[in-house]
Amino acid sequence: MRELVVRQLLGGQIWFGCAAVLLIIIAVDVLRLLDGRSGAVRAGRFLLVLLVPLSALTGTPVPLYLVIALAILWLSYAFAGFQNESQWLRRGVGAGLATLVLIAVVRELPYHARPTIDAGSGPIYVIGDSISSGGFGETLPWPDLLARMTGLAVVNLAQPSETTRSAMQYQVPKLTSDRAVVLEIGGNDLLDGLPAGAFEQQLDELLGALRPEGSDRPVLMFELPIPPGRWAFGAAQRRVARRHGAPLIPKRLLVDVLLDPGLVADGLHLTDAGHRRVAQIVARSIGRQKVVDSRK
Repeated sequence: MRELVVRQLLGGQIWFGCAAVLLIIIAVDVLRLLDGRSGAVRAGRFLLVLLVPLSALTGTPVPLYLVIALAILWLSYAFAGFQNESQWLRRGVGAGLATLVLIAVVRELPYHARPTIDAGSGPIYVIGDSISSGGFGETLPWPDLLARMTGLAVVNLAQPSETTRSAMQYQVPKLTSDRAVVLEIGGNDLLDGLPAGAFEQQLDELLGALRPEGSDRPVLMFELPIPPGRWAFGAAQRRVARRHGAPLIPKRLLVDVLLDPGLVADGLHLTDAGHRRVAQIVARSIGRQKVVDSRK
């Protein structure tokens, strides 16, 4: 149960659950369905307080302007609008808060949908760190399995311990064509405590090198699972991805792999089953059906 909760938190699904519960509370309050039910009113107030830190724990990078607006209306509703005798105040503040929550949900939904790119006839280049490089006891890393699954040539440039800066220095120069690139990078920047601003600058340089002005190279990137307190890091990755037209593979998919004991060997590096799962995720995101059994 604990593992499931952590997975849902880091994957961002609980964020949507918090939004749904808040909308339900507002609806039943505005419709006066809680009036006269002291136990239900206490539960509603408790949930209003609980939902804020719970949603923050998901690491969902909501834009700062939206966070400020949500905080102001949430505080107004929690301490003035909820169960207020004035229907105007109750409905007005509640409707305003519900509108902002729906705006936030609509903004977040696209980041949880699986993207697809046209990888053409290959080759596909993989730029990444130890999750992609292999060398930790597995039979084959996921880029090699991807080649078997899709029948496309896959050039694995990933190296252990790489960051956005070192990938720019050592991996990007090895690209020999303008074919598709899959990026699995940034985890070491996050673990090393790199400031979000520096990460954004380095990732922007990396994407700029992969997709210079006028380039139509397809680039697919894994979104990083973001721990609480590092929201700016996730927001930076999303801004750079939008700027360069690089769709993000939802973080929940990588979280499901990294938090499955059967898919990781040491809490981070993948087992054979883990590499197979990641290869399947990427194969689906490039619109390729499995044409060769990856277990062979």
